[in-house]
Amino acid sequence: MVLNLTKASDLLLIRVAVVPLKGTINIISNEDGQITASEMDGLLMDAVLKALGYRYELTIPSDREWGSMIDGNWTGMIGEVVNNRADLA
Repeated sequence: MVLNLTKASDLLLIRVAVVPLKGTINIISNEDGQITASEMDGLLMDAVLKALGYRYELTIPSDREWGSMIDGNWTGMIGEVVNNRADLA
């Protein structure tokens, strides 16, 4: 299958859960509330997702954790994916 995507709005949207980690991924919020990533992992993620033909939006879990199981429920980035609030972590 070949996708013929001519404009950014035609690209598939991926929701990515991220947690800031100094020196690895830095999160920057603009006045519109849009979140972007910088540093090594942020720039790599941006390049890979764009090369694969995806648009993406970043989300930060409210607990700002990677994820752990507490009372049978996942928290953090893993919880975002398990609870369908993100597609990728």
